[in-house]
Amino acid sequence: MWLAVDTSTSMMSVALWQKDEVWAEQVLPLGRSMLARGAEVIDRFLSDAGVIRDQLHGLAVGTGPGSYTGLRVGIGLMQGLALSLGLPLVGVKTSRVLAAALYGFDRVVVTQYSGPRTGHIALSIYNTSQFPPEEVQPPILVKADELGSHLAMDCQIVGDAAPQAMVAEENDDLACLHIASPIFSVPRAGFLASIAFHLWEAGRGGDPAELQGVYLTKPPIPKRG
Repeated sequence: MWLAVDTSTSMMSVALWQKDEVWAEQVLPLGRSMLARGAEVIDRFLSDAGVIRDQLHGLAVGTGPGSYTGLRVGIGLMQGLALSLGLPLVGVKTSRVLAAALYGFDRVVVTQYSGPRTGHIALSIYNTSQFPPEEVQPPILVKADELGSHLAMDCQIVGDAAPQAMVAEENDDLACLHIASPIFSVPRAGFLASIAFHLWEAGRGGDPAELQGVYLTKPPIPKRG
């Protein structure tokens, strides 16, 4: 059984995954309380599911793009858990998890908004005709007015910056499908666990010390105006 946690957004997503199915999953809007409540949420989640730590065989954590604080909370919690239990810990990009929710397309554009402070958008492109999704374009930070140059005919757009992408593709007369449902803007830990397990089986990842976050802003955070 694998435990997966994603804290890259204001939502904390936790899941237990076993034998190609999600055993249990929970999404909580923790926001700024992520640091104070993160460990408590994991412990309560395991307790409610009737699972003890010794039953876990592997761990997965979302590595972004995401907020600096959120990613540090999730990665730190899972690194500590992996080291204390002697379990493999596989990091999976949050953008890849978001893409996995939309299966069977050659070009899924994942857009993640950094917020009004910087106005950047993290843009990634995946091929979801296979599982796990294949990364075509690693996450890059772009401005809203640069989105159009990264889109193409017949692409599918997901993520919380989809409205900005919609304007960009309309200006360039592209025929893209926008998936505006919130379910495609929140990374689901069930997908995260499944991807992590497949990567681990293929011999990729597992060392807690290797994990690094991919952030929505470039340090130092630029000032607007």
